[in-house]
Amino acid sequence: MNLIAGGIAALLYARGVGHSTAARFFLWLFATVNLMQGFGYFLFSAVGRIGDWAAVMSEVRPEWAWRIVLAVGGFALYWLTTARAMSALARFIGGEPGDRYPIGLRFALTSYGAGALLYCISGALNPHGLLLLAVSAAAASLGGTSGLAWGPQLLRGQREASPADVPPARIPRDMRLLVVALLIGLTFIFLLGPGIRIS
Repeated sequence: MNLIAGGIAALLYARGVGHSTAARFFLWLFATVNLMQGFGYFLFSAVGRIGDWAAVMSEVRPEWAWRIVLAVGGFALYWLTTARAMSALARFIGGEPGDRYPIGLRFALTSYGAGALLYCISGALNPHGLLLLAVSAAAASLGGTSGLAWGPQLLRGQREASPADVPPARIPRDMRLLVVALLIGLTFIFLLGPGIRIS
């Protein structure tokens, strides 16, 4: 689902859907986070021998072969996703090349920190305790989206062309978006955090 959702968002972003800078940044961030977590999970399952992919591949022999393929493939796809995301972020920011690193770093680190906080708070409420927080919530947020923390370094020296008279992108504060984000965050923490019993 992460890869499907991220792919759809990336396609919408590439086609120029979204007229405001906030909508464009939302699509970029939604695509980036989902693709990072989807591809990063291959690496995580292969190296840690835990998670869904470890269970799916449990009957495949030899075990070391599929773990190497998943780990190398996951690492390569994660790196490619991060590099492409930062290239898209450079074009989104625009302005002079020197503007892109500090602005991109602020955009990415703010998103990384907010996501990590949201995941860890919701994971702490799960009845399975702190083990799930460490293995799942922290790994998915701090590890799965770590490209948002180190990826902006790729913006140093970016030379993506943009009109000289266009200032770098700014995302204006929008109270409507903040309220929607708060409601979604609270739902994620207090409804999904403790878990939903199906049976």
